[in-house]
Amino acid sequence: MTGKMGKAKKVQIFSSFEDENEFEYARRRKMTDRQKWLEFSELQKRRWGDGWTSIPIKKVVRIEKNIKK
Repeated sequence: MTGKMGKAKKVQIFSSFEDENEFEYARRRKMTDRQKWLEFSELQKRRWGDGWTSIPIKKVVRIEKNIKK
């Protein structure tokens, strides 16, 4: 299988979620910190598009207090 940049893609089918998780953890352990950040950046771009960097994030803080009577 070939992606849009011409890189070959490999498709794997796992017999269980545990097997897939084990494979994914091993794949991430082999990655450098830079590779992890680049992958994270790509996922953010796919999810949020240009909004990730151009639209301010609204931050909300909620504090709850237990008031004893």
